[in-house]
Amino acid sequence: RAYLGFGHSFANPNLKAGPVSMVTQSGGFGYSVVSAAQREGIGFSYVFSTGNEANISSLEMMSYLIERPEVEVLVTYMEGLTDGRALLALGERALQLGKPILVWKVGNTAAGRRAVASHTANLTAGAELYRAAFERGGFVQIRDIDDLIDTLHAFLGGRLPKGNGVTILTTSGGAGVLMADRCEEAGLELPLPSQASIDSIRSVAPDFASLGNPLDVTAHFSPAWKEYNQIIRTLLADPTVDMLMPRSIGGANADAWCAELLEILKETDKPVIISQNEPPERIQAMIDRLRAARVPLIPTPARCAAAAGALSNFASRLRAHASKAPQQPRCVPLAALDLPAAGGTLVLDPAALVAFSVTGLSRALCILLPAAAIFFGLWTLHLDILRYSGQGDNFMIPEFSRMLKTKPPHSLLAAAAAAAQRDTGPPDTACPNFHNQWADCGWAGMSEQDCTNRGCCWDP
Repeated sequence: RAYLGFGHSFANPNLKAGPVSMVTQSGGFGYSVVSAAQREGIGFSYVFSTGNEANISSLEMMSYLIERPEVEVLVTYMEGLTDGRALLALGERALQLGKPILVWKVGNTAAGRRAVASHTANLTAGAELYRAAFERGGFVQIRDIDDLIDTLHAFLGGRLPKGNGVTILTTSGGAGVLMADRCEEAGLELPLPSQASIDSIRSVAPDFASLGNPLDVTAHFSPAWKEYNQIIRTLLADPTVDMLMPRSIGGANADAWCAELLEILKETDKPVIISQNEPPERIQAMIDRLRAARVPLIPTPARCAAAAGALSNFASRLRAHASKAPQQPRCVPLAALDLPAAGGTLVLDPAALVAFSVTGLSRALCILLPAAAIFFGLWTLHLDILRYSGQGDNFMIPEFSRMLKTKPPHSLLAAAAAAAQRDTGPPDTACPNFHNQWADCGWAGMSEQDCTNRGCCWDP
């Protein structure tokens, strides 16, 4: 174990090792976050502070850590980045590996950006640009230390939901209503259990229980913990249940309930996030047991719902990424260039340039040459139209259309040539609207009145 740094944060040699790694652009604050997570039983394998990144960037460190087999979840405290493409590539890689990156982006407001300028001098872009990048990749956005710790517990459980639904099981109606609100706000769905599950639960639940979603079986089950676990087993076997959020059993039965629950969880791969029902000092043994088994236990109903939402959102992105069509092979293979692996001076070698471009250029010309010919033909016709209709100054579309009707196409060029010969005389200074069209009016077959109306000098 290596401690490379300075300050009181490095005075704790008893930091717990674990599957989480962190890259932070603030050393002091970053290590205080690590200490807070330690108190909640979360261990770290690597913690790096990159500061103002004069030589190594946080993106470089994260790209290294995401590949480490011992790293299951990556955390970053981020003030600003300079390479958007590398950020997108990191998010894509996180989805490929199935490893979430919990990103704590700060400096999102005008005041925050001023503080960043005086802290690490990172030039941070608008918050909306970062959000767009995060939503494309395997990033999970967090806002506070509680968010970080709760979300870490959820992901360290090692289970992801196969759908977007969550089933709430509670012994308190108020807690159930709160969790329902927060789950829907987090984008989760609350489907009803199957009829078979409801019938099975009704056989052990009191008549005044509410058998929907949330399932409020009331405080009747605080002492009846075995029946409560029977309901949990029934719900986990229900195909309509993607993820379960039960309230914990407290009091004297907490340890016994926890021991049997851990056995039930071995029978399923569905995520279970437990909403804590008692102060920690009264159920510390149960908390330690659940932490050791990496079963997420969240202190409040609302925070429990937020952690479930983060888990479901990441799982949804993984499913979308897996369903994407594989990248098609290139239609033109890359040219093999004899270039050094690294170092030296890049020289424009004509032979290398030819080898690189001749194949692609030949294919491009097959497309560009016909297109250029068509364009040139259309442009020539356009110039002819302008010529026939008065050099472009007064674009006489009606006269040109009439000429096409009265003259066969093969005579147009002859008419234009004759007009050009007559166009060599001096301008008629008596014409107040002279636009060098005095010859065109005559051969276009216009009457003197029409020509005058057009501002031309008539010359039959």
